[in-house]
Amino acid sequence: MKAAVYIRNSTNEDRQNPKTQERPLVEYCKSKGLDYDIFQEFASGSRESRPELDKMLVGIRQGLYDKVIVWRLDRLGRSLKHLLQLLYH
Repeated sequence: MKAAVYIRNSTNEDRQNPKTQERPLVEYCKSKGLDYDIFQEFASGSRESRPELDKMLVGIRQGLYDKVIVWRLDRLGRSLKHLLQLLYH
């Protein structure tokens, strides 16, 4: 089984260190015996298109990933509507 790990920071300032999300997500994958690819970007959640998110979605559509793992849902989608759009595309 292969997972897509999505990490998004709204800013690249020190106060939002991507390792805060990455470490526990990688540990989780390893503890479950999951292969994984990390998709990480610094982007505002309000941006409709995010390059790493778009790349991950292409991989999902191609059947490369069985799971998507995120730190919190607000890291993936900017609103409930956006999350639902991601689920049904």
